[in-house]
Amino acid sequence: MNDASINKVNDGLKSGADSKVSADFVRLSPWAILHFSAHTILQLVSNAYAIVPMAFGLYQTNSVVVAMAIVAGIFALIVLSAALRYLFFSYLIHNESVQVREGVFSKKQLNLPFHRIQNVNFEHPFYFRPLGLVTVKIDGAGSASEEVFLAALELEQGEQIREQIHRHNRLSKSVAKSAAEVFSESGLNEEVSPPPWKLMLTRSLPDLVLHGLTNNRAWIILGALGAVYGQAADNINTYSASLGLDFGGLVSDQGSIALVLLGFSAIMMAIMIVAGLSVLGSIFSYYNYELHTSDDAFMVRRGLLTHHEINMKKSRIQAVRVRRDWLDMVLGRMNVVFEQISYGPRQAVGMGSDKQILVPSVEAIHTDQLTNEALSAERLEALEFTPISHRYFKKLAAITTVCYLTISIVFFSILMPLDFVWVLGLLPILTIHVFLLYMSYKRWGLAINDGLVVVRKGVLGVDHILIPAFKIQEVERSRTPLMKRHELSSISITVASSKVSVPFLPDQVVRGVINYCLFETESTNRSWM
Repeated sequence: MNDASINKVNDGLKSGADSKVSADFVRLSPWAILHFSAHTILQLVSNAYAIVPMAFGLYQTNSVVVAMAIVAGIFALIVLSAALRYLFFSYLIHNESVQVREGVFSKKQLNLPFHRIQNVNFEHPFYFRPLGLVTVKIDGAGSASEEVFLAALELEQGEQIREQIHRHNRLSKSVAKSAAEVFSESGLNEEVSPPPWKLMLTRSLPDLVLHGLTNNRAWIILGALGAVYGQAADNINTYSASLGLDFGGLVSDQGSIALVLLGFSAIMMAIMIVAGLSVLGSIFSYYNYELHTSDDAFMVRRGLLTHHEINMKKSRIQAVRVRRDWLDMVLGRMNVVFEQISYGPRQAVGMGSDKQILVPSVEAIHTDQLTNEALSAERLEALEFTPISHRYFKKLAAITTVCYLTISIVFFSILMPLDFVWVLGLLPILTIHVFLLYMSYKRWGLAINDGLVVVRKGVLGVDHILIPAFKIQEVERSRTPLMKRHELSSISITVASSKVSVPFLPDQVVRGVINYCLFETESTNRSWM
């Protein structure tokens, strides 16, 4: 690149850094207090296991006035905390970085350079939409401490911040390219303009209903209710008796068949409630789902109450997961997840997240399009997987059987009089457990194809994890003395988003995978970022 070209890029960088910014730290809008309050309430609600006992404790309070005073005091503390956070929060977009000062008692200052920014996403909460305000989330590539939320900004202001960051990074990358590839006769503006977006996929309401049914994540709610059932049982029985309902007597008067039918009905009712909650969660999270693509990025718009706009550069995708639960397999559906650099626990597929892009409940033809768009991957059905050794299943089946026998002997011979009827009752459970181990053994497999390492796993369903070989950060080979005797090894593959392991593969295959990954990493100049 000649000096004139470099000077042109540097001028662009300087003008991009100095445009529409202030040299002083500025505060957010006072409406940000609403965002901080809502964020705290959402954290409390998400910890249902802590909220349910507290709500039950308030319910048991004899005085309504005291209960209302406690609730009012909690909300007052939330608002006061949000107001203090607003007063001590300021930010500055200047000098090729985002700088934030915050903290009431413990002061904190974050300086996040533009080149470390992974994504700039928008949230449009329902309480901000009438005001035309958005929350801009700036996500760093380092750790959870490199997250910046700029709440209650005007939409135009947020778009200016995002474009300034993206423009700077595009210009920075262009410095490393040749002038012939980057510059045209018309100058620099054409190169640095944002790429056009193309609508790739939408999800209808029936698709979201299927996603909610097949990816049920609402069991925690019933678990939280069950956690306080022991305390609430007396109150429930008392209240039922006041209505003339005697559940204890109803149960005691029934025969064995009636009790079985009653229990089955209760289980089905619980499943219907949980399924309904899961469907509602899917609709709230992914309503109006749109997946857009450009030459170098994906963008998702979704959400019913809170509208999310999530951007992810294709170059930052560390792995693609294609997940199918057993019901997905029955309905012919899949869930595709694009994973980027992660610094926290990976969220469940059924949950909304802006640290990954989930495409819910897609058919096989769309799955092939998505994996090809993200990683230039071939059809999963065309891959030939190396299965793991049958010794994996035999080992786990033997250990499981011994454990069941030990439990039976200890529990029924020592703690209770020996009753072979109860011992035989464990046989169906053991059979089911061994069957699940067998299904897990049959699902495991590993394949290499055109620069990708593909891992297959699952139990009743099937998951495929597609990993670009050049992005692998660590490959670990392990083996026990018995595995060494049979020429077997286990392999663990680590990328910036997650870690996946495959046990009991032929040692020759494991060595081949390691050599292949090392070759791909050393022979390519592409960045894993």
